Amino acid sequence: MSGVNKCSIFYHDQEQTPHSPAQCTNGNCDCGGGKDNSEGIPCGEYLWDHRNVTLQKWLTNTFILGSGSSGTGLLNPAVDGFYIDDGWTNHSSGGGTQCNDYNTFGGVTEEDRYCAQDMGLNAGDVNNIYQGWQQSMALAHSTIVENNGFDWQLFHRATAPSKSSCAGWFRGSGKNYNNNQTALMFQYINLNDTQTEFEIDLASFLLIRGPYAWLGYGWNGCHSSWEYAYNDMLDMDFGEPKGAMTETTSGVFEREW
Repeated sequence: MSGVNKCSIFYHDQEQTPHSPAQCTNGNCDCGGGKDNSEGIPCGEYLWDHRNVTLQKWLTNTFILGSGSSGTGLLNPAVDGFYIDDGWTNHSSGGGTQCNDYNTFGGVTEEDRYCAQDMGLNAGDVNNIYQGWQQSMALAHSTIVENNGFDWQLFHRATAPSKSSCAGWFRGSGKNYNNNQTALMFQYINLNDTQTEFEIDLASFLLIRGPYAWLGYGWNGCHSSWEYAYNDMLDMDFGEPKGAMTETTSGVFEREW
C-alpha cells in the first residue's frame, strides 16, 4: 500500500522485523541480505489479495486444476484432493495474539497480530479481502467437487455431545445428519480414547451418519510424540442403515443396520 512506512515492498512477520513504523537499515533487522541476496530484500510470507477477481480464477483454473494430466493439480490422476488451510475473517473480539483476532475488524489467520497495520489495511480493506476470499473458496470448492475431487474443509465436523446436552443434540443436530448429503467428519472424544469413550464415539457415529462420513482423528497439531491408537472394532462391517435414527423412549436412540 502506498504511503505506508515499512522496510520493503514485501510483507514479513514479526519474527523477522519490528512492526511499522519501525525501519530496517540495509536489511539488518530481517532475513534479507547476504551473498545470495545482495539487494537485501527480506524473505517474506506472501499473502494473496482476494479482491483481485483474476486471482480467484487463476487459483482455481491453474493452481487447483493444474495444466492437464501431467500437471500438479486435480487433473493429474495422482491427485485426489486438497487440504486448504487458513483464511480471512472480518470480525473478532479483539486483543488476541494473531492477526485475525488482534483487531476487532479481523484479519488473516496464522499471522502475527500487527499484520493488518503493517500492510496498511483498514477495516474496510480487510472486509473486502474477506469477501473476496469467500468467493475464492466457493469457486475452488465447487470446481473440486465438479471434478470428483476432495477437500478437507468440505467436511462437516461433529463429535459426541456432553452428557448434559446429549438427548437434545441427538434430537436436533444429530438427527439432521442422517439425510445430509455432505461429508461428515466425526472426531473422537479424546486423542487416545478409552474403550468406553470409543464405544460412545462409534455408537454416536452409527446413529447419525449419512451417506458420506468418516470417523477418526481431527487436526491435533504437530507433535511427534503423539500416538494414534487403533481400535479393533473399526474392522467390523455394520452393513448399511435400514432407516433413520429413532427415539424409542425419552433419551434413548436407536438405528437398525
